[in-house]
Amino acid sequence: DNEAVYQVDEMTSSLFLVVQGTFAYVHEGDRIPYQIMSFRSYFGTYECLNDVETRLATVVCVSRHASTLVVPRKEFLDLCKDFPGFMLAARRMSWIRESARCGRMGDSTRVW
Repeated sequence: DNEAVYQVDEMTSSLFLVVQGTFAYVHEGDRIPYQIMSFRSYFGTYECLNDVETRLATVVCVSRHASTLVVPRKEFLDLCKDFPGFMLAARRMSWIRESARCGRMGDSTRVW
């Protein structure tokens, strides 16, 4: 439990699709969760789609049994080039999700 998937300032190399279990964005230091992701969710797209070299947050696994499908950044960007409409929608959604994450980061008392 609470094993880091990635930490703030690590190089951005992939995005993650949640297959099983629960993952959370956590505050640095105390690792208090402020956003939960579970089955059929995903994380790591903002950095991949917006040329962000390093991670903006830390994500940990909070389940005993969990798994993700790891999509390498290069393969994801190649797919986006082949489907430009998908890329525009994915980029727009990544901005919305990142804005929501940043809002939650400042208010960890919020119910998820």
